[in-house]
Amino acid sequence: MPWALYSKSVAKTRKSDRTLAGNAVDAAVRNTQDQQTLGIPVGPETSDLIAEVIGAAIDEQIQNNIPNLVGIRYVDDFYLYFATRAEAEEALAKLIATAREFELELNQTKTEIIELPESLEPRWKTELRSFVIKPPQ
Repeated sequence: MPWALYSKSVAKTRKSDRTLAGNAVDAAVRNTQDQQTLGIPVGPETSDLIAEVIGAAIDEQIQNNIPNLVGIRYVDDFYLYFATRAEAEEALAKLIATAREFELELNQTKTEIIELPESLEPRWKTELRSFVIKPPQ
């Protein structure tokens, strides 16, 4: 939490400063998890707030690192759009690196690059529409 609010360098140099709200929140979360800092407790409403603060910090970093970013984040799911597969792969690498800065990892089973337009109907219908039918003369 302090990393998301103040930056990693500031948080590390002031990690025992209880006047920083991020440190107080971090201490409270650790107290609910046997002094562990891995993850956020699931369930309490405060977890949603903490996750959003961290998500917003990640948003800010990827917006700075990925030019012309188009997409949305819904809680912890990112939906990003690019003109080419190469741009998407480069952005994915940057997103992974940004998550690691917060000691987070992307869920590899949920991470994929989908080339669009993805067909929403069977191929035969698309092919049939491509035929030009002339009226009888």
